[in-house]
Amino acid sequence: MFLRDKKILIKAKNDDDFMDELIRTKEAEKFIKYVIKTFTKNPARFMQQHRVEWEDLYQACLIGLFNGIKRLNLELSTNEWVRFVYLTIQGEIRNFSRSNNSNSITISQRIRAMYPKYLLFYRDYWEKYNQDPTIKQTMEYFGISRDDTFDLVYGMQPIISMAKKRNSKSGELTFAESLRDPYQNVERRAINHVLIESYMAEINNTQQAILYMHYYIGLNKSEIAKVIGCGNSMINKHIAAAFKKIRQHEESQKIS
Repeated sequence: MFLRDKKILIKAKNDDDFMDELIRTKEAEKFIKYVIKTFTKNPARFMQQHRVEWEDLYQACLIGLFNGIKRLNLELSTNEWVRFVYLTIQGEIRNFSRSNNSNSITISQRIRAMYPKYLLFYRDYWEKYNQDPTIKQTMEYFGISRDDTFDLVYGMQPIISMAKKRNSKSGELTFAESLRDPYQNVERRAINHVLIESYMAEINNTQQAILYMHYYIGLNKSEIAKVIGCGNSMINKHIAAAFKKIRQHEESQKIS
């Protein structure tokens, strides 16, 4: 078992790419499901009682597995390694019980998958109208129910607030103001806008959102990872893939 293999654990603790691969193996999945079953007794009833979807429960357990391995004391026995990781995952599951109150909202993985697209939608709407989109406009744009829209907007509030706060504190221009700089040459501004649109068309929504959050809003990779729901190494991969596509696009334009 991987949790009893010191060489594997040392590598995972020091190599985020290896860690990402390790926690997504069949063996890791089997261990996570074992923890879920032994702790909840009845996973289906637990999810219904605490209003949590399987994807969210499993994602929380992945975080528990990741944190458990990272914090392991390898001077202890192999049995204690397994027990520590087991309890760390169990702690993540227990959080769903603690947060089960009338004031809490559990955002499903299906809604959180829309976060990157919502961020781009919000940015474009703000640049055009200099105000937040309404619930109705968001419903129509995404083609989802009012309840789903409330979940989407509620879930994105921390990142939107962070963006506004970051911009106001740093003195940087906000979304719309960056396009209205009267001292910038109009022709250059138009060319830059066309180039950016051309580049963005070559990458997917998630990559667009990550580049926007990192290079425009100024969020660090750990903050972005929490929004997207992945590890820091995956953020690096998204950024590298995006720039690779942009470079390929530039080369194709030169050839043509």
